[in-house]
Amino acid sequence: MSTRIHHKHANGLDVGKFILAIFVIAVHTSPLKSISITPNFILVQILSRNAVPMFFMISGYFFYYKRGTSTIKIGKFIVNEYYYKTIKRLLAVYLVWSLVYLFDVVNRYYIGSNIPLPLFIIAYAYWATIYGTYLHLWFFPSVIFSLTMLSYLGPKIGLNKLLGIALVFYLIGMFGDSYFGLVQGFPLIVAFYKTIFFLMNTTRNGLLFALFFVTLGAVMSQREHHLRPLKAGIYTLISLLFLTWEAFSLRFYSQPNDYNIMIGLIPTAYFGFQFLLGLDFKFKWDYKFIRDSSTVIFFSHPLFLILFNIIFPLYFQDYSAFLSVIRFLFVFILSLLFAIVVVKMRNHPKLSFLVKYLY
Repeated sequence: MSTRIHHKHANGLDVGKFILAIFVIAVHTSPLKSISITPNFILVQILSRNAVPMFFMISGYFFYYKRGTSTIKIGKFIVNEYYYKTIKRLLAVYLVWSLVYLFDVVNRYYIGSNIPLPLFIIAYAYWATIYGTYLHLWFFPSVIFSLTMLSYLGPKIGLNKLLGIALVFYLIGMFGDSYFGLVQGFPLIVAFYKTIFFLMNTTRNGLLFALFFVTLGAVMSQREHHLRPLKAGIYTLISLLFLTWEAFSLRFYSQPNDYNIMIGLIPTAYFGFQFLLGLDFKFKWDYKFIRDSSTVIFFSHPLFLILFNIIFPLYFQDYSAFLSVIRFLFVFILSLLFAIVVVKMRNHPKLSFLVKYLY
């Protein structure tokens, strides 16, 4: 039996986003690696891999039902007004965080290299468009591309057709990621994917990954009824079991490039999203603060990972047996404290301009 879920009942998604942000930190810090490989594999390559697909679903969900029908003229083009404002905002936030992390990009890829500065600038601009300017900022070009396709093609061909097309591209991307080991005996296919790797670095991008989940979120926004949380939760657990079987099978019987794109992520994210959407917490929490802080944590946490890598040799050498746990807690706690400060400043009438484009 199903129940109608109104769009305003989204505090389950707010809490869910905070948990998903913690999962993203887990992917980048491998919390259990220094303790046990298998539990760390389950946490990082199975549970935490649901974070980004669900972030994309949330983006597509809220974008599509908020977009409305108002249009605006930009030069010779007429575009949806909400789409224009959303992309403009995303580009501004992307620019700010790219500048924040530029020091590390320059340190890693320019200083000490023989790359001429003009060539470095051209390469940086190319990757900013295609792949992303830093570890996690690939989210921006991927979501911008996906929202553009959703805004333009969704009304023209329908969301279901777009979802079907996106699924085909997702499956193509999958064989260049987690299922790459299965195509090793086919030279032409391997050459095809190596070309993609040369041009885009990975198949984890807007066309071959994000578009499917963003469109799936948009499809969910057009439904009047969703599963009850209990039923959606049970289906999510069943899907997680399948995802676990899939990931371990790939680990032992194949040679995956990574674990970003798997079949089991589709039902897990689909039912997990419905589970969160159906939750309507009655606690007197500041859900907007939870939602905003999760975004800041997502964008800022690599800063504290860099900091940890600098100070670890100085202060934590005696705790190397618990290195991964310490690293995770260090990054999470400082990211959370930073997020609290940023969100408080954003809500301050005189200080908000300082952090206006951090989220």
